[in-house]
Amino acid sequence: MKAKIVKTQKQQKGFTLIEMIIAIAIIAIVAIPLGYLGVKAMGSATANSEGQITQGYLNDLKTKYPRGPYTGLNNQMVIDAGVPDDATISGTTISNLWGYSIVFTAGTLTGGTANGAIQMVNTVPADACLNYVSKTSDSADEVLVGTTTVKTVGGVLNNATATTACAVSTATVGVTLRKA
Repeated sequence: MKAKIVKTQKQQKGFTLIEMIIAIAIIAIVAIPLGYLGVKAMGSATANSEGQITQGYLNDLKTKYPRGPYTGLNNQMVIDAGVPDDATISGTTISNLWGYSIVFTAGTLTGGTANGAIQMVNTVPADACLNYVSKTSDSADEVLVGTTTVKTVGGVLNNATATTACAVSTATVGVTLRKA
């Protein structure tokens, strides 16, 4: 009698290396765009928050110094007036949510009186510039991005000009807001 040879196959448990690599690749393909959108949304939220803070600064200064002119306006006067939150102050430096400095001075609206306006120069990341400018333009009489005027006195924000001015290759942009 012949012995019957029985071949048994081991049952596979787990995944093969190829299956694991394919699964990781698929997850990465899906995760990268979602991660980018998440970072972009957080940047947008920061720009919106900084815009609200800026509006508060300008409104508080107009309330505390309603008559102008703002001769001698500087960060120390703004700090002494109790406008910025203590957590944003270090000496006479006022920092924004990105950690850049904000500088207050007396400004001149185009065609206006020297020192007749509150001027606030806020440095923002280039990728947050347009969102920040859009958020703050209603609070300011005049808005400049770098040296480009994107909102004139009595006018509205020129979105096309603002988009071009904000599309800079540098990491940060100085946004000047003037409020009479």
